[in-house]
Amino acid sequence: MLYLHNFTEVYEKQDFYKNFDYKIFENKKLSGVRGYMDEESGKYLLDEIKNTGELSALHFLDSGNYHHLSRLYIDLIKHPFNLVVYDNHTDMQFSAFGNILSCGSWIADIYENCENVRNIIIIGANEKYIKDCEFKNNDKIIFACSIFDVNMAENNLPIYISVDKDVLSKEEFVSDWDQGKMSLATLTEELHYLAGHYNIIGADVCGEPFIGDDYNIGLSNNINKELANIFVDILYEI
Repeated sequence: MLYLHNFTEVYEKQDFYKNFDYKIFENKKLSGVRGYMDEESGKYLLDEIKNTGELSALHFLDSGNYHHLSRLYIDLIKHPFNLVVYDNHTDMQFSAFGNILSCGSWIADIYENCENVRNIIIIGANEKYIKDCEFKNNDKIIFACSIFDVNMAENNLPIYISVDKDVLSKEEFVSDWDQGKMSLATLTEELHYLAGHYNIIGADVCGEPFIGDDYNIGLSNNINKELANIFVDILYEI
């Protein structure tokens, strides 16, 4: 099952999901969500997710400006798990406005407030962002260039996977944030590996292009199709 949060109308320009069972959340008129999430919008989205969504599915969150929706889905996990994130950014920088949840702080919020998470593994983050991250020397948080560099043999917990497509090189497509160096072939290889070796309890994807960039929206559509094909058959209810 695919769930799509349609904030920018980007999914109206794509068709990858039409080959699957899907539900679209029409969130384009919702304010207080882009980049930061205010209390009222956060409550609305959490209620929407609890009432009509499910954890054990693939969730498409629109652009990277809405990556903090991952935090709301992770609230549904009620047992120990590991979080694996593919992202060019650490998303562990707290806002200057206090504890407000943002696309740049949602992983830090999980670290501080989610008692069920055991390890947070961030793959593909830019070295300059890691250097500036205050959590970089924490044993619970692992930064790596590849999942194959991470020893997970002694911690065979269920996994939630979050993919921000800005981890990919601009040779693959152009997202709405600065991008990493990973190829799509590498990303899909690693996701196939995780899907084949671990219990994946949920996953999400963000990082869509600017709404006016039809060329890259088309490329992103093809990437989304590949990611959906990896996940849709292996996700199941916990």
